[in-house]
Amino acid sequence: MSMNLVAPSPPDLSPTHPDPAAGLDAGDADRRGHDGASTALRNYFRYHGIYAPGVRLMRAMSVRGKATLLATAFMLPLALALHRLFEHQPHDPQEMTLLLMSIGFCLALALYMLLSFYRVTHGGLTHLKEQVGRMASGDLSMRPQPWGRDEVAHAMHSLGQSLGRLADLFAVVRQGVAASSHASREIAAGNHDLARRTAAAAAAIDQVLAGVGQYIEQLDASGLRVDEAEAVVQRMRLDAAHARHQMTQLDHRMQALQSRSREIVEIVALIDNLAFRTNILALNASIEAAKAGEAGRGFAVVAQEVRSLAGRSAESARRIGEIISGSTDDIAQGHVLAGEAAQALRQTDSQVERIHDEMQQIVGLTRAGQTSSQEILAELRRLGELTQENHRLVDQMALASNALSAEGERLDDTVASFKLV
Repeated sequence: MSMNLVAPSPPDLSPTHPDPAAGLDAGDADRRGHDGASTALRNYFRYHGIYAPGVRLMRAMSVRGKATLLATAFMLPLALALHRLFEHQPHDPQEMTLLLMSIGFCLALALYMLLSFYRVTHGGLTHLKEQVGRMASGDLSMRPQPWGRDEVAHAMHSLGQSLGRLADLFAVVRQGVAASSHASREIAAGNHDLARRTAAAAAAIDQVLAGVGQYIEQLDASGLRVDEAEAVVQRMRLDAAHARHQMTQLDHRMQALQSRSREIVEIVALIDNLAFRTNILALNASIEAAKAGEAGRGFAVVAQEVRSLAGRSAESARRIGEIISGSTDDIAQGHVLAGEAAQALRQTDSQVERIHDEMQQIVGLTRAGQTSSQEILAELRRLGELTQENHRLVDQMALASNALSAEGERLDDTVASFKLV
């Protein structure tokens, strides 16, 4: 009897080559019907030859059961034969021949079971090794079907479940990598757009800073002009006060001149009265001198001279009165004009005071504007620094996003090397 100790390659588990003992459910062949059972038997004999019954039996048993069966197959016939030899000691050649044939048959049967065990174990382990090798090479698409119910079949079943879970895991990982790569590209695009917008914002802030700087320079120049105008208004205010004081002094002097003019008019009136009286007295003296004749001629000449002097004095007093009267009118008119000028100066001084107050407000507003502009400029500079920092962070994010995208692509290439379906 020829015995092949090397088990053939396990049958293909595809639907075109079904394994007769595939699955842990022993009733699969019964559920497929009589045709399925006949096909299974033919496949058993096709792949395993004369070892098909032993292989079928061994696949239905655990390793412990197989070891017990093999030990019993070897030891029990030998024990019975030895017991028969030592107890009964047969001397009949036919009986001895029958005993030896029985022992040989039992040993042949035990050897048959041992070879079946070897084929089952070697075939299952070889198939398990091939499946593990395919898994190690990255092929997760196979789903090995267990043969029988022994530990190798359970290991094959666990391997199939593990491969299914690994395939699901790698599918999820591939989806996650694809989503991560897509998100990385989106982030990269967003970072690029954000970098562009940040650069534009930085440029705009620089322009605003330049404009604010020019505005502050103009505001400083305006502040200098306002200070100069305020100084001019202050000088006008002082000049107006000095002019008002001078006009007050002039008014007082005009009043004093009016008073002195009235005194002079009174003195002129007194002189005119004295001249009139002197003229009367001289006339009387002339009359008396005429009455005295030659004796009063010299006195008459003196009286005539006195009358002449009194007339000239009266004329001079009259002329002085006229001059003083005209001067008094001029002084009165000057006093009126001085009053009007003083009133105008008071109004001007009031207007200058209002202008001074308004200039003070303008100066305050200008200085407040300068302070606010300096604060705005400082805030804009801080904003520019923050924008530059954001730009640097965006660049770092872009680098990190590109690195993440590259890592995702490498991970995708690694995952793509595994065959899932």
